[in-house]
Amino acid sequence: MADECRQSPIPTILERVASATGSDVTDLDPLYDAIDPTALRALCVHGFEGSVTFRYEGRTVTVTGDGTISVEPEDDRDETRGDE
Repeated sequence: MADECRQSPIPTILERVASATGSDVTDLDPLYDAIDPTALRALCVHGFEGSVTFRYEGRTVTVTGDGTISVEPEDDRDETRGDE
């Protein structure tokens, strides 16, 4: 059962991003530069439907309402640029 964020997703997010980037957790930028950690923690503890996705340290982090946390390489496409 996926419940990685039920208590607090923050340690799991930091550990996975550090592992994915080959960094130490203490060398990462503050998470609050990417998302409000207090709000994210509240969502997870109280439960929610859907998912929250944000960019952090060159990775795309997704936290789902079922408690799954995934860290993937960031998409290099510029989403603001159209095909002209």
